[in-house]
Amino acid sequence: MTQESAMTRPLACLFASTLLLSAPAVLAQDETVETIPVASEKPAEGDEPVRGSSADEDNVTYSGFGLTRVNTDFDNLEAAVNLDGTLGVRVPNFDWVAAELNLSFTVIPGENSNEGGLIGGGGGSEGNCVVDNPPTPPGCTPATPGSEPQTTGDLDDFQMQGIGAYVVLKNPGRFYGMAKIGYAYQVTTIEELDDRGRNGTAYMLGAGYRYGKTLGGVELVYQRLLNDVDGIGLNITYGFGGRRDRDRDRDDD
Repeated sequence: MTQESAMTRPLACLFASTLLLSAPAVLAQDETVETIPVASEKPAEGDEPVRGSSADEDNVTYSGFGLTRVNTDFDNLEAAVNLDGTLGVRVPNFDWVAAELNLSFTVIPGENSNEGGLIGGGGGSEGNCVVDNPPTPPGCTPATPGSEPQTTGDLDDFQMQGIGAYVVLKNPGRFYGMAKIGYAYQVTTIEELDDRGRNGTAYMLGAGYRYGKTLGGVELVYQRLLNDVDGIGLNITYGFGGRRDRDRDRDDD
């Protein structure tokens, strides 16, 4: 054995010992690196976030506004245009049942073509209009045989303000039908209408399109109000009061 071999043998033994001592640490580090991604990719059961939910799925309240063309059964009154406001609350666990408060007031009055007191109305202060003997005075509607024109003695243009509380039924789905029935109070500028009563039962029927997973939608509604006053309108509603997914996850934790 040469002197060089005798000197290198202890160094080789020392190097081999160092490798053997460091191997378990390297292996443990490799195992740790491999297990970290697995743990992050597969969370424990119950911690997985809710998928496919939107912030509005838990909506319990909604509001809306719209325009309605309001008509009466009097021939001398043009239709008025009303601005409607809605505030609704959904019954929890029953997506198809809600309660609503509706407000309505005139923004464009309906013109009154009456220039004096007419037959069939309340009898204006300017005298009665004789419609069965020509020529027909201005503002009068000639009567057909066996009938009498429905006209008012009131000279004011037609305006209406109302408030009502309704129970609402809406079927689920993107396209939906709805029905509302409730109790309403309304005041008009036409004496003949108000004399019939200012409060009573009213109902609405309509169809709508629901956008997204919300209580909001676009609705076409027929309204049957008090004293032969009815209308058809277009409404837009918006749902609010929902909780986002991260808020639900925080509650679960």
